[in-house]
Amino acid sequence: MICYAVRNGKLLSVYEVTSSPIKSTKAEINEDPWRERWPWSVQGINLTSIYGSKWWKHDLYLTTLADEYNKKSLNDSLTYRGGRTLGGLNYGSDKIRLSSGFANYLIEKIKKYNE
Repeated sequence: MICYAVRNGKLLSVYEVTSSPIKSTKAEINEDPWRERWPWSVQGINLTSIYGSKWWKHDLYLTTLADEYNKKSLNDSLTYRGGRTLGGLNYGSDKIRLSSGFANYLIEKIKKYNE
């Protein structure tokens, strides 16, 4: 799972998901209202914790990297379903499934700063 900052679009970290999705209960949503917007969670291991501890210092913007990838990989898509844009993120979706090629491209960019 590759996480990014919703407001500024920078990549945050890469995680290995270690659980199935966990749905919040009504009681949990009442206790923590933010769970209304994000009612599910997963457990995971941060694979890029060094980078993740200073992500804001690097200019790894999701949209910039998407543009770079599109120019380098003319025959590959950004998303699993074949899309060449991340437009779903602009229209309220806060998660999308990336193509393996684009996901690996992002991971390699992050790894450069994870030392």
